Amino acid sequence: MTVRVRSVEEAELHVVSLIARVDALEKLYIDHEQRFDTLQTWWWKRVWFWIDGWPWHDLNGIQKQRFWHRRDSR
Repeated sequence: MTVRVRSVEEAELHVVSLIARVDALEKLYIDHEQRFDTLQTWWWKRVWFWIDGWPWHDLNGIQKQRFWHRRDSR
């Protein structure tokens, strides 16, 4: 794909757009990589993580606080 620009300002806008698209693609790639790695772990380890507060259905979700987790950093 060839992109023709008429000015430096137009080229700068195009570069900014490309940088944003590459950043979004990197985030998507990391998300898929983490999901694949999680699915490759042993089932008993995934069950243990679920008991420890990690969501079962959202493989990259946020961990819930369980009563045995420390709430402060004292």
